[in-house]
Amino acid sequence: MDKEKIQAGLEHFALSVAEAKVYYAVLALEDAPVDKIARRADTNRTSTYPVLERLEKLGLVGRLKKKGKTVYRAAAPEKFLDMLEEKRERMQSVLPALKNLFALQEGKPGVQMFEGVEGLKTVMNIILNEATTEVLIVSDGESFLNKIPGWADAYLLKRSSKNIRTRLVLRASPYNIKAARNIREEKNEKAKTTKMRLLPESYALDFSGFDIYNNKVVFYSFDKESVAIVIESRVISRLMRTNFEILWNEAGRYDHILK
Repeated sequence: MDKEKIQAGLEHFALSVAEAKVYYAVLALEDAPVDKIARRADTNRTSTYPVLERLEKLGLVGRLKKKGKTVYRAAAPEKFLDMLEEKRERMQSVLPALKNLFALQEGKPGVQMFEGVEGLKTVMNIILNEATTEVLIVSDGESFLNKIPGWADAYLLKRSSKNIRTRLVLRASPYNIKAARNIREEKNEKAKTTKMRLLPESYALDFSGFDIYNNKVVFYSFDKESVAIVIESRVISRLMRTNFEILWNEAGRYDHILK
């Protein structure tokens, strides 16, 4: 292997270009003074001293006296393997703490807030683009449609056309009863991808709701100012899925409303 390849290999070990050149020169010369090392490494003598000092600290070079003159001797190349082992042991000692930190960050919820009509549209488009699982929705139903009329209807059609399966639990208002009956009677794409159940109007679902998809939960408030809060968390989304299933099963008791 030629000198350039050897030096390049040393640089990959985290030595600087100058350190790789000087170590190679010391190794090739055996016991040598600074001026000879500098000539062999093609570095100037003044800059070679600090490089040798750094190599000494790494244990790759040692100095000794010969006939009253300071000369340098390279450590055996196996020293690099010892250094690798030392690094591995140090890494192993801090790895548990790093894993704990990673687990904390991974489980830490991400929270975003969107406001106003445009904020609602942004959240709806995010759901259309990101949803890879069934979307679960609890809502009063009408507030969302009233906040962005026309656009909301188009959104529902887009959701169906993308074959995003959806289950909804809505308040049993006259409007929602009619919508649920239509879905059950229709044979179009929207009916194939959408299931709806209703809860009595006594359930407090006014001007609010939540969606669940992937590992995200979106909480909505349609009272006065529209606000959507998006939380990304496996733990929270799992909890809210459990809550949804409780409401879904409860709503099943009121299927007679739709007959």
